[in-house]
Amino acid sequence: IPGCVVKTIAPWYPQNAQNDIIVILLDSESVEQLYEWNVFKANEWPVLYGDHADIITRIIKYRPRAVLVDIYFKRRRVTDKSYSEFFRRIATTQRAYQNKTRLYFGGGSADELTNNQTLMQQDLDRLADLTVIGWNTNQNGYPLQISTSAEGEDRHLNHEYRTTAAWDLYAEACLSEKLPLRGCSQAILEAPTQEPLSVRWGFYPPQTMYSEHAFNECHTPRGVLSEFFVNLAEGLLKDLVDFTEQNKCTFHQSLTASQFIHIDKIDKDSDAKLQKLLNDKIVIYATRFQGLGDIVESPVHGYVPGAFLHAMALDNLMNYGDRYIRSENDRSVFISLCAWLVVSVVISFIVFIRDRHGYTETFCVDEEEGFFKKLNRAYKDKQSELGLIKRLTSVFPSAMIFFATAILIPTISLGMFLWLHYEPINSLGFLGLSTLIVMMIQNQRIVKLADRLIAVLGWISIKMSIAAQKLSSTKDTEPSVHEVTTNERKSADR
Repeated sequence: IPGCVVKTIAPWYPQNAQNDIIVILLDSESVEQLYEWNVFKANEWPVLYGDHADIITRIIKYRPRAVLVDIYFKRRRVTDKSYSEFFRRIATTQRAYQNKTRLYFGGGSADELTNNQTLMQQDLDRLADLTVIGWNTNQNGYPLQISTSAEGEDRHLNHEYRTTAAWDLYAEACLSEKLPLRGCSQAILEAPTQEPLSVRWGFYPPQTMYSEHAFNECHTPRGVLSEFFVNLAEGLLKDLVDFTEQNKCTFHQSLTASQFIHIDKIDKDSDAKLQKLLNDKIVIYATRFQGLGDIVESPVHGYVPGAFLHAMALDNLMNYGDRYIRSENDRSVFISLCAWLVVSVVISFIVFIRDRHGYTETFCVDEEEGFFKKLNRAYKDKQSELGLIKRLTSVFPSAMIFFATAILIPTISLGMFLWLHYEPINSLGFLGLSTLIVMMIQNQRIVKLADRLIAVLGWISIKMSIAAQKLSSTKDTEPSVHEVTTNERKSADR
């Protein structure tokens, strides 16, 4: 969905599944603090495998329904001696808690997981499940499944697909043998589709369970209508005005790794809250380090770690199920073209009325009169044989073109969004194009140029028709090859 639209409708995004998804982020400050607390054995990046295992096992202890480790483990680092410890500690913890938690590791692209797994990825696949967390940047929206064909191969010949992280987590949250989580919609999506998800971003942050760990720099939301108009203005003017003076909190509950360890290890009074926060929930463990590039742009929150994209895609699926908003595809493009066809017909009809009836000249409407005088004269002219719409169209063709476009395009967009579940067409682009057409209609030079072009095309068509007539008459007068052959045979017989 265009960023302006997502930002504008964000205050109306439902919060049903908001508390079912938690993000735990490991950043530079957390690494330093955890090293000082003797939790980590190293204080720099890359983090040791054993230190990652410490956080993952602590998360599993609270029995979440599923954990996504959104960290790309590809090749074993020979300098890290805690590789075996990483697998041993996680496997031991899973057995101790009876494998209640479904564990997923981010494994890169679909082709890589199917055809080009490294030795470390094979070890991870035996320990847990690998899921797709990366795909071609040209992909529209968030895909639910991706073909395992390699780049450049004919994807129609390979019908094998790998599901992505959001779908795998959705299956655990809403389709597993356990009871669906509270945020799951009744409109269940039974199987992944090939139509990518167009991610809607939520706006209002969750109520933090730990006031001492609240992000004080976050922006406090206003009322729904206030945020609607503010977001609309920011979405329209984001390229002209810098709106970074206030940071908006992310939609889902998030803790840094140091905050999580502090509550788990030091602040035992808050342990019950942590149990309530994580038990039977979906947890995403990811990193936030400068220079790694795992950053996405949210129309609502600005640049955020990529883990929040997986969280919002999962939230969309839980809220909407099979009614999730589809990203742009061939069908939505066809609908957009049909919408422009309708607008073109309306514009042509308005121009036809203006040229056909000439209300401005026939009824002596002074061109120098003000807008409201023209409107009053056209509205009260009861002697005219034309209807009110035709009178207004004749006097104000440009205004009627823009007005008709401003009604038709948002109406079509709303229909696509609410009933067809597709992201709306580019309404601002259509309005801008209609404005350009209005300016061209009002420009006398362009009108004269168009008249000349039409005259030239008419002259060319006349010349072509005359040439075609001459060619057909020549063919009618000349005898055919069959006739000539027949006459020669007759002469030879004689």
